[in-house]
Amino acid sequence: MNYSVVVSNPTAETTTMTVNLTLQHASEIIGQDIVDLTLAAGASAKVSNLTVASEWLTNNTGYLVTISVNDKSGNVLSSKRAGLSVEDDWTVFPRYGIVAGSPTDQNSILVKNLEAYRKELEFMKSMNINSYFFYDAYSEATDPFPEGVDSFVQKWNTWSHTQVDTKAVKELVDQVHKSGAVAMLYNMISADSNPKNPALPLAALAYNFYDSFGKKGEPMTYTIGNNPTQVYYDPANPDWQKYIAGVMKSAMDRMGFDGWQGDTIGDNRVTDYEHRNSTDEADSHMMSDSYASFINAMKDLIGEKYYITINDVNGGNDDKLAKARQDVVYNELWTNGGSVIPGRMQVAYGDLKARIDMVRNKTGKSLIVGAYMEEPGIDYTVPGGKATNGAGKDALAG
Repeated sequence: MNYSVVVSNPTAETTTMTVNLTLQHASEIIGQDIVDLTLAAGASAKVSNLTVASEWLTNNTGYLVTISVNDKSGNVLSSKRAGLSVEDDWTVFPRYGIVAGSPTDQNSILVKNLEAYRKELEFMKSMNINSYFFYDAYSEATDPFPEGVDSFVQKWNTWSHTQVDTKAVKELVDQVHKSGAVAMLYNMISADSNPKNPALPLAALAYNFYDSFGKKGEPMTYTIGNNPTQVYYDPANPDWQKYIAGVMKSAMDRMGFDGWQGDTIGDNRVTDYEHRNSTDEADSHMMSDSYASFINAMKDLIGEKYYITINDVNGGNDDKLAKARQDVVYNELWTNGGSVIPGRMQVAYGDLKARIDMVRNKTGKSLIVGAYMEEPGIDYTVPGGKATNGAGKDALAG
């Protein structure tokens, strides 16, 4: 592997200097390469033969590369540092980035903004990001990228009416691949964006065992205000599994994605259609009970070459997921979730570290975290409470 730098001599006389490359792992110096250089007054030269030898490198290891320019007395005139990651499997040490809509255009992903996206992705490449998920880039949960559609507006997205240009998404996926990273398509694992006209029959839906996401015995539904925005299928339902596997495989094939970043709305006790009016808890199950079987079904139906993970909101279902063939472990952590540390909620760095350590010890994997753990700020001197930060807004919204 070669590095190149441009070296200038700003002085009024010919100067002899050395350009040094040092490779370190933690505090240990692994190797060095030195190039001698003599530059006339005001001259510049490109040094392109600074080499990191392959025998210096170990798989799944991170390094620090330091390039310095020294004068003939050994004094450092200038230096730069860069991280170097050597890996053949991004899932060992995942470093996750997110590609989402632009705030300048109502969270839309548009061709006209590609240059700005490219600039940001190039910067993130320098941070050794090895995986990205494309957040809310889909048209409908049950049809993420309709065939033959060049641009769509998210009808379910009533708060911003986001527009997505499929060409923009494809080009960003291509750039992610050129950087050596993988691109994951974000989509819910069991949602339908059309509660009043779901894609599958009512028999495939999940039904509330208690009053929770709607009334007991009714389809599990997420509502914003008085507006139902999503209805949920039972992840264990084989008809749903076959349907969503076909839809996701088609979308990932056509758009070039490497896998599925699966999301959930959180856990809930549900029944199937037949037992929707039952009061016997034995006729019910937690949505999380079927996470593992759903993942394994997707691996069988879509194919092992596609990566998959499920957002186990607030964690805690590690034992249920132990037999799942998910490639990485992903948790959103919120302040309403119980900490691994007994008797407290997830509100501080110690809670985050405890969760990460627990997942590592149980699964051997590095936890990818969406950490929404800011303590809610609410001014209760204002009638009904006034949010003083984003977490406060979420808390007041319920």
